[in-house]
Amino acid sequence: MSSFIAEITSSDVYWVMQADSFKALFIGASVVIGLSAAWCWAIVFSRMEFNDAQGGMPRVATLTTMALILVAIACAFTPSTRSLAAIHVVPALANSQAVKTEVPELYELAKEALRGAIETGGQK
Repeated sequence: MSSFIAEITSSDVYWVMQADSFKALFIGASVVIGLSAAWCWAIVFSRMEFNDAQGGMPRVATLTTMALILVAIACAFTPSTRSLAAIHVVPALANSQAVKTEVPELYELAKEALRGAIETGGQK
């Protein structure tokens, strides 16, 4: 076991609790950007015979498609609040010597939560 045990600050707790909000933000952005990309490509394909009249629309359609891909990847790799707590908070509690000696019930709960997260694969 490492001698380094990270302390959990109020800022850490705040960011762990906001993980689902970030995921929802990325999902909303994916929907908006996806609709924008579809609209841009519809304009490009509807004007295919008028190549001179398109201007920069193919470039805009390509950029919105790239933005959609980036936001979708960000959404896929954003952990849920539960996963982030299992990654950051539970191990910090389980490895805390103060928790082990002063609050053994909390230590046992942390161990059970970590076991439950491992057994279910982090899924509810």
